[in-house]
Amino acid sequence: ALAIRNYIQEYPSISYILDIHRDSILSGEQYVNPVTEIGAGAFAGNQKLRSIVLPASIRTIGDGAFTGMSSNLEFRYCGSYTDWDQMSIGSGNDVLTPYKLVFDWGKPFSYRIVDNKAQIYWTNDKVETLEIPETIAGFPVTEIVGYAFEDCHTIRTYKLPDSVTKIGYEAFGIASFDSIYLGSGLRHIDMDAFDDARLNDVYYNGSAEDWAKIEIESGN
Repeated sequence: ALAIRNYIQEYPSISYILDIHRDSILSGEQYVNPVTEIGAGAFAGNQKLRSIVLPASIRTIGDGAFTGMSSNLEFRYCGSYTDWDQMSIGSGNDVLTPYKLVFDWGKPFSYRIVDNKAQIYWTNDKVETLEIPETIAGFPVTEIVGYAFEDCHTIRTYKLPDSVTKIGYEAFGIASFDSIYLGSGLRHIDMDAFDDARLNDVYYNGSAEDWAKIEIESGN
């Protein structure tokens, strides 16, 4: 097991993106397994990092581990929201609020929990059929965020649940796929959500009257 105590001293060569992917940390060409703890103050004051991927193997985050870092820092967590809820997190880590975290990074899709609702992000295109569930960790899935599946060419079929109410900007932009199943709860499709997308069939789980009520912006 590995505990990261002082990031700047232990991994001085990494200045912009730290990728602790799943159960290992990448430092140059060196891999260490597994990372179970981020020590107190380990990343405190580091203004260079822009993105951090945390493995599901982490169980403890010490006091102030991520204090004083860039406000634009992105956190991606390879475990689920339920896993995160069981994490021991010390004080001074306000940046690690769930709405700033992307969960299940590296899975066929990842997600954020915002205002007790799940928003879908794409991270892995190694499946041909992607079926999004209606709920994740008890939260309804309501949105496919902007750029979620942009430029994806390996997923052939998307199945969206009735709980999804919004498809964001460029969510499927320049993607190519065979079919998409849209749920009856859909209410809004952002501008250019399907811009230059190449697809064959669209299936809708509602009536013609329901479809007419959907706000579909230009570029679709």
